[in-house]
Amino acid sequence: MELTLGDFLSLKAIGLINTRLPGGEPGFSLLVIITAEFNPGFQLGFGFVLAGVGGLLGLNRAVLLDPLALAVRTGTAQNLLFPTNVVENAPRILSDLRVIFPPQRGRFLIGPMAKIGWGTPTLISISLGVIIEIPGNIVILGRLRVNLPTEDRALILLQVTFVGAIEFDKRRIWFFAALFESRVLFITIDGEMGLLMDFSDNPNFVLTVGGFHPRFQAPALPFPTPRRIALSRGPWARRASSTRL
Repeated sequence: MELTLGDFLSLKAIGLINTRLPGGEPGFSLLVIITAEFNPGFQLGFGFVLAGVGGLLGLNRAVLLDPLALAVRTGTAQNLLFPTNVVENAPRILSDLRVIFPPQRGRFLIGPMAKIGWGTPTLISISLGVIIEIPGNIVILGRLRVNLPTEDRALILLQVTFVGAIEFDKRRIWFFAALFESRVLFITIDGEMGLLMDFSDNPNFVLTVGGFHPRFQAPALPFPTPRRIALSRGPWARRASSTRL
């Protein structure tokens, strides 16, 4: 559902209801995401504005970290935080929600969200959600967008989605981030980073920006092996170069 009240407020809601639990057990599970975005936002001081608030609620729902990390890599994780074109993109959003937040008896999810911007017009914005699984882990999901000098005529466009988790049962903390649809002028930028702090009986610490050396034997990671930082000319630049030649 998407509802717009003038130019100031945009309300969006999307949800899933299952009347059967896994294995055909009687019961129900519910997942709801509700967001409200403001234009203009509420001033917080020092150029920062509160551009949106929202929340996620799950009853008899769990959060799976592997597909969530994969959604960060593909960029689809942004659909979980202040999604755009909810009606048009509903099939894809619902499909992602089913995979990442499957029904599970006795698990509950609470996820406050906020969207904060800086500058007028907005030059930097960050959408952040904290998903608390009861009982279970704590997950942080976010999206960072930088467009300079303006959003309409951005010479520098950086977009990053990221996910982090505190896994109490496995006694580890990790973070994974990926660039998507980013560029500086006509040069596209891709790449990923990861951080793992393992406090289990086999402790480990791993930090990588742009992947590992081919000879390095990386330990088992809770996120995809980060891709290398890559720079490439966009199709417009290639056409321009071939024209000059």
